[in-house]
Amino acid sequence: MGKFFDLDSPLMRGLSRMADLVWVNLLVLICVVPALVVFTVTLELRLPTVPVLALTYLAALLIGPALTGMHYILLKMVRDEEGYITRSFFKSFRENFRQSVILAAIVLAVAALVAGDVYLLTTEAMSSIPRAFRIAILVIAIYMFMIALWIFPIEARFVNTVMGTIRNAFLMAMLAFPRTLGMAAMTLVPVILYYFFGMRLFPILLMFAVSAPGYVCALLYNKTFKRFEPEAEEAPDEEFRVAEAPEDTAPAAEEEGNDAE
Repeated sequence: MGKFFDLDSPLMRGLSRMADLVWVNLLVLICVVPALVVFTVTLELRLPTVPVLALTYLAALLIGPALTGMHYILLKMVRDEEGYITRSFFKSFRENFRQSVILAAIVLAVAALVAGDVYLLTTEAMSSIPRAFRIAILVIAIYMFMIALWIFPIEARFVNTVMGTIRNAFLMAMLAFPRTLGMAAMTLVPVILYYFFGMRLFPILLMFAVSAPGYVCALLYNKTFKRFEPEAEEAPDEEFRVAEAPEDTAPAAEEEGNDAE
């Protein structure tokens, strides 16, 4: 029984990993608070819809650096290399801030555009549009979602430009398509749970809604990343150059940084 509760036992390692995921999830949610505050305050001030959406959009850009920091930590966890989680998260957040914000701006803008198109296709006014065209729009929307799943993990692991990161996300989404499907499915699990169970699962979603699916995604994209890392360290090509980082506390991009355009 003593060994069962030993610090190195599977049970204690599993509980420790769950605690780490809870903390990572809360760190990400902290970065979402500004967007929620701005949205609530602007609604209370009864501002027109456009300013409300614009201010909320600007505040929501913090999700980019937050997701980059999260994926940096989660990949370390998968590889059993994690160190000081909070320090590493915010160091990565700071070092990759500018480029992650730009990526978030692009992802959110494209997401809003695609979501608007999909919504319009469900209205009666668009019922005359050919079925094949509707299916094509839906397929494009799904694939754009899959590409977005790779953007911030790539940003966290590789040094590249904004367009280079997006291009690599597009390529990896295709090259590792079965893994991409798994990542998409896991990312949608919290949404599905909330749809069916609502606020009854709020405490669980508060603790794991972002970090737990992200951890499973890290398990999936880890092997894909390893295919490029040895080549990245030897080749002069910048396409998949691994970000150099000291042990434990360093972010994905160090002095050369992901901010290099």
